[in-house]
Amino acid sequence: WKQWKTSFGSSYFESFPYLDTYIGCNAPSFEITTITGKKISLDKIRDKVIVLNFWYTSCAACIREFNALNKLVDEFSSQQVEFISFALDDKSKLDTFLIKHPFKYEVVASAKSIADLYQVEVDPVSVVLDKNHKVVKMLHGSMSKHPTGMENYDLIKPFIVEALNK
Repeated sequence: WKQWKTSFGSSYFESFPYLDTYIGCNAPSFEITTITGKKISLDKIRDKVIVLNFWYTSCAACIREFNALNKLVDEFSSQQVEFISFALDDKSKLDTFLIKHPFKYEVVASAKSIADLYQVEVDPVSVVLDKNHKVVKMLHGSMSKHPTGMENYDLIKPFIVEALNK
């Protein structure tokens, strides 16, 4: 996994250029358990595109993109796509939060170690992996200047389609 450093100047928050440095890299492996008790190992997921999302409950941009991310899950539910989210919050907080803010991804609690593994420093971030676990794209959920929740659907969808067609 490539190491990177960047400054936190205004251009960083507008364009997040460091995210493109991961395109084509093998994704770091992980073994996790979701808040529902499902065990997932990246190494055991075969022939599926994987969409990861990094977020936390007090992140307004994270919550704003839930409708777009849920729409992606609905649209690709019959295809070989796996959706996994990594929240910084603990399970107890997530259980309460998700009642009010439904999220259709598999949700992993207390996932700072995975965020660190993927070198995610600013949330939300979505990562699209191809069927061989190579990064197709990393996207910050607030990439557009005036994001609405559904703009992120249009930003992420083409990369899922690209990964499915590889």
